[in-house]
Amino acid sequence: MKRFAKTLAMLGIGGAIAILTLGCNATIDRTQVESSLQQALISAEAENYSEAIAQYDKVLKLDSDSVEAYYNRGFARYKTLDSEGAIADYTEAIARDRNYIPAYTNRGAAYLEQQEYEKAVGDFSYAIGLQPDLALAYYNRGIARYQLGQVGEGKEDLEKAAGLYKEQGQTEIEQQVMAAIAQLENQN
Repeated sequence: MKRFAKTLAMLGIGGAIAILTLGCNATIDRTQVESSLQQALISAEAENYSEAIAQYDKVLKLDSDSVEAYYNRGFARYKTLDSEGAIADYTEAIARDRNYIPAYTNRGAAYLEQQEYEKAVGDFSYAIGLQPDLALAYYNRGIARYQLGQVGEGKEDLEKAAGLYKEQGQTEIEQQVMAAIAQLENQN
């Protein structure tokens, strides 16, 4: 069951790396920041996560408030199996932007991996509060609830995720979620 939940949670964290437009700050060398962000993105896309982390470190030395650098370094850390480092970076991104949904969903997935299911439920619930049609958050919250023994609530979340995926035209993912529900029901 735990291996199955870990595999399902990974569906959410492997998404694209986000780079947002940085705000203007005259005391920060924007050219250097942008260059390091670009290098980090290239490294991450090439799956050279150690180099990406080093580039994000450079960005954060220049701009310690960069939500994008914290978020993306968290993603790179997660990919290098550093869940604790990823959680710390996602937490820093959230501290700088309380409405940054990807940081909540990815931190929640990292909590799932660490079997910190209540924290995962909290992050996914917060993300759902910000974006009620976020199928991925319902899906992962459902997995976390199953792990907590909250079978009814977990099933409701998974069914909601399947319905949202269907509404959004993602029928293949909807079918995968329905198969996951059937598998979880067979295990209980």
